[in-house]
Amino acid sequence: MSRLCIILAVGAFLGLFITSCTKNKIEAEKQRYVLKVQISTDPVTMDPSLIEDGVSMEIIHNVMDGLFGHDAQGKRINQLAESWTVSKDGRRYEFALRHDARWSDDIPVRATDFVTAFRRALSPKVPAKLAPLLFSIRGAKAFHAGTASELAGVYEKDGKLVIELEEPTSYFLEVLTLANTLPLRQDILTDNGGNWPITAPATGPYRIAAYQPGRRFLLDKNDAYYGKKPTMYLIDVLIIQDDSTAVNLFEKGDLDILTRVPGTELPRLEAKGLIQREPFLATYYLGFNTRKAPANDLSFRRAVSGAIRRDEIVQALASGEVPARSWIPPGLEGSIPYQDPAPVFADSVKAFREKFARQGAGFPPVTAGFDSSPRNTMVMEKVESDLKNNLGIRVLLSNMDWKSFIGSLQSDPPTIYRMGWLAPFGDPIPHLEVFISHGLNNYTGWSSAEYDRLVAEIARLAPGPEREQKIRQAEKLLVDDQAVVVPIYHYVQQHAIAARLANVHANPFGVIPFNEVTLKDAHAH
Repeated sequence: MSRLCIILAVGAFLGLFITSCTKNKIEAEKQRYVLKVQISTDPVTMDPSLIEDGVSMEIIHNVMDGLFGHDAQGKRINQLAESWTVSKDGRRYEFALRHDARWSDDIPVRATDFVTAFRRALSPKVPAKLAPLLFSIRGAKAFHAGTASELAGVYEKDGKLVIELEEPTSYFLEVLTLANTLPLRQDILTDNGGNWPITAPATGPYRIAAYQPGRRFLLDKNDAYYGKKPTMYLIDVLIIQDDSTAVNLFEKGDLDILTRVPGTELPRLEAKGLIQREPFLATYYLGFNTRKAPANDLSFRRAVSGAIRRDEIVQALASGEVPARSWIPPGLEGSIPYQDPAPVFADSVKAFREKFARQGAGFPPVTAGFDSSPRNTMVMEKVESDLKNNLGIRVLLSNMDWKSFIGSLQSDPPTIYRMGWLAPFGDPIPHLEVFISHGLNNYTGWSSAEYDRLVAEIARLAPGPEREQKIRQAEKLLVDDQAVVVPIYHYVQQHAIAARLANVHANPFGVIPFNEVTLKDAHAH
């Protein structure tokens, strides 16, 4: 049977893209090598330059290799960078690419593909949320601001990729694991009006063969891949928002991996030995729109932060999360172990209560927005209860689908909103840069010259006591002194894994490398 026919037959078996091969039955042995994975929502985008959410990263890092990536343990590994040199002053990097690196359409990967990617990720015409993480590159800020016509610090020389920095940056190789540094081909962009199509050729172990919005992705093994060939030759990624539906499909054998497990089902699935827990460098938090009353009032923000019982929220979820005192999650430099934050905000809570008791009038209702899911609903209903019981504030909950919610944050955020932030690499800088002035992910509208200065200093320092002290200073300003963000808990990854699978591990950035997954009883395939 031809490769095309196999793909089409598998698609028919899965209910995807019915084709002329629908009359052919897939051999039972072939069915075993189809990996069926659940994700909870449709990715916001699959454009590498624009990716910012964890769901998009779960897929893109299985279909695209860059200079560097992360393995299943979160360790940085070489991908398309075969070797590199760094100048004595730490400002100039030169990368030689693998000679066998090819796109899935068999075209060689070239240094100019990376030049194209960096220019696009930093273009003032492309709304790339993670662009500030590339600002250490020489000329990046000016190019991004539109005051320079060329990106001075990224170019090709003698077949090699050269990147020059404004100043030495200790974590720069980690930056090169980001999705917005993945290679892009100018011919594909030109043919698609400047857009990167979902089914574009890939450089990783898989390529996106097909996509049905809101329903599923089909990932096909990339035969041109330079690295280890995957055991699972097709990945069927199903978009299932309802947790109960996903669990039912999993237990019937129609799903192999659940990426989100409801707390009510954890004990039962864990008793069967099907639950796997792994670290996750992410923080669940509430933010305030400081442009709007009453969130523009520091006393209100501090009172709200002191009224929320983080430990009780985690107990209600009953799924292994850790209550948060720190904005930076455990495992990253500067993280603060949990202690009940209520004493820090006790004076603010008391003053808030007394003020409205004296006035004899209730506080106006406050809107709190979140994206729809059973977990988020449970958290926000507990927040609603805490603010009513501890402050006398009536909260109006507003939920919507993920894409609509992100759109609302970008246009007109509610007074209080829920969000999560996942570290894309193993350094606290991405967490800290969320709330810099005019940051693309700073939906709060808050701005502080002191905070900006601290983050800039932290970015220049190598890990160590001085850097950690400044990280703690920045956190105190953000979480305590200005109460711009209310860390609720630090995530723990929990997946339900089918008994037939082996070597399934999610790295601390939320990505399961599908090419490492095998069957427990698989023979060579």
